[in-house]
Amino acid sequence: MPRHIAGTEIYTHTLAKMQQQQGNTVAVLVPFVTHYRANDFVPRYEYDGVAVYQFKETANPLNRDLYSGKKLPEGLDDFAAVLEALQPDVIHFHELNRSVGITAAHVKRASSVGAKIILTMHLSFLTCATNTLVRNNQLCDGLIRTVRCAACTLHTQNAIPYFLALPVAAGSSLLVSSGISNALPAGRFKTMLQLPLTVKRIKAELKLLEQYVHQFVSLTQWYRQVLLDNNLPPAKITVIPAGLALTKHTGDAVWSPAQPGQPLKLVFIGRVQPQKGVHLLIEAAKQFNSRQLQVFIYGRAEKDTYYAHCVALSQQCAHVHWMGFVEREAV
Repeated sequence: MPRHIAGTEIYTHTLAKMQQQQGNTVAVLVPFVTHYRANDFVPRYEYDGVAVYQFKETANPLNRDLYSGKKLPEGLDDFAAVLEALQPDVIHFHELNRSVGITAAHVKRASSVGAKIILTMHLSFLTCATNTLVRNNQLCDGLIRTVRCAACTLHTQNAIPYFLALPVAAGSSLLVSSGISNALPAGRFKTMLQLPLTVKRIKAELKLLEQYVHQFVSLTQWYRQVLLDNNLPPAKITVIPAGLALTKHTGDAVWSPAQPGQPLKLVFIGRVQPQKGVHLLIEAAKQFNSRQLQVFIYGRAEKDTYYAHCVALSQQCAHVHWMGFVEREAV
């Protein structure tokens, strides 16, 4: 069984099953991070008729040099060994990471197999350090700019007011360019001051991926435009909108339109995380009363500050209902 199931995993599983139905041989390759669970490594298992291979990643995900790009993931050789054994015709990457897991370095390494490489971007993480594309509470245009993106990250992740984050980011950029920031002791302060390096890494990796990826898949037209604005060639970007994959047909669905005088019902199903915008949904719901609107939120309770923040936001909003986790088959 997969250790973690979210939208990307469901998307990948559905795509794998569809490929099998068309007569193609499919295998899924995932990282096994030994830092979290050292003793239960299984090199291969099967999930719903799909072969799943694992490669060992022994690096500590909390290593700051991994996130900054100074250190490469330690599992690259194991990753390459599995690909060499499988000899795929097509390698389809789904989302990338900047610490351990699957990174741009894995894409580069995979190119040595000689397969066609596809990369589907499920989130904005490839071009946005915060993965939200929201800057100073406004929708961002998505252009990667060193000082502006560093300031946005300081504001988003460290709660520094944006008007203060901008000069800090500008100063940090100078410290990085001069090499002074490298002399600082390791810690959160140094990490904050070196955020311009993270933004520069994002730009450099996008250029690297352009070299090794044969086709980028965007789920939306607007993110395709973000990629174009960041100089990816149009011929390398394909838009394939996401859809709802129905697992089992349990009967004829009956759609009942809202009757006059009845509240509109809105349903959210997914992870309660900042990039999903649940807080925006709740804030919008506050503009209405229970006779106008009912909101139902289905998602696993998370032990983090964002989940607690969303629950607190809804405390004075009786028409926002927390429904808990729902199994995929029950969606």
